[in-house]
Amino acid sequence: MSDIDRYGLLIPYSVIASYFDIKNCKIPNELTGFGFIILGTYRFLFLRQQVTDIFFIILILAVILIFYMLRLMGGGDVKFISTIIILMKWEETANWLIISILVQALFFILNRKEKLPFAPALTVGLIITGLGRW
Repeated sequence: MSDIDRYGLLIPYSVIASYFDIKNCKIPNELTGFGFIILGTYRFLFLRQQVTDIFFIILILAVILIFYMLRLMGGGDVKFISTIIILMKWEETANWLIISILVQALFFILNRKEKLPFAPALTVGLIITGLGRW
């Protein structure tokens, strides 16, 4: 499957998660559960994974869990990121997360709030990463 197909699934899903994160400062478990099912099924049917991809994705998830344990991100963000990387290659995932962190830093500088939802920055990062792939 092409990058357009993958990002065509990921971006609308990410926009919906961002809506809930902005509105309630929480991403519903039902949404991430739905994402795991739909995106996981898509991956199983259409994408093949290299062993190195799996290793690096697990490594990236371990780093994300450290951020969660340090309370730098919420549990909903961890589940949301986990669903998104189901369809991403590890290089894309690393680029996406770096871009998203930079976008979140920009949001923080502009808003000067102590706590900001992370899903909108993840969505902007996903759009930028997707545009770079096309």
